[in-house]
Amino acid sequence: RGVCRMQMAGGVAVGFGYGQQGGDSFDDWAQALAAVEAVMPHIAAYGAETFWARHHARELKCLALEGLGRDVPAFLALAEHCAAAWRLLPPFCDGLQELNARLGTVRARLPPALGPKLEEKAMQSHGNALSGLAKDLEMLKGWLRSVGIKEAASPASTPQGIAEGALAAPKGAASGYPAEQPPSAPEPDEVAGLNSGEGGGKKRNKKKGK
Repeated sequence: RGVCRMQMAGGVAVGFGYGQQGGDSFDDWAQALAAVEAVMPHIAAYGAETFWARHHARELKCLALEGLGRDVPAFLALAEHCAAAWRLLPPFCDGLQELNARLGTVRARLPPALGPKLEEKAMQSHGNALSGLAKDLEMLKGWLRSVGIKEAASPASTPQGIAEGALAAPKGAASGYPAEQPPSAPEPDEVAGLNSGEGGGKKRNKKKGK
């Protein structure tokens, strides 16, 4: 068994879960991160960023980095994950909104001297997809406002928000956590992967080799 495996309920696939290759749950996020970093080079050599195994393994890597409070690598990993998810998931789905909010939460905690440089690096690598995600979420906000639905406040993490300085709030303030305290993450054995919409979306703007 691999670190990423299908979860079944009543003989029906209900999502993805994670654990040690022997089948046991991870003891902590450090163990989970070590496991996924050991297998990721082999998965990456086999498939592009949108390859299903690479996508789900990268989700575990993001969760582990977030859980360990390693904000710099977490931001870059989440930027890549958002870009791939935009190509994989249905437009406007909860999974994309959740990933975008997680990216914004991590961005709000980055050191001021590093934030712009990391944003630039993320845009150089994944600019087209991140811009597409930003446009989709902005369109969704407009639809919600038009029917009188107020969206929950969350840190901006789109290219537009970055360019307009929307992330200049005090570190940790946007997420409701003290600046020195990263948000708590679910225990590794409780993680069931992304929402049920994952993997069912139409691939968009797929480039050669992506």
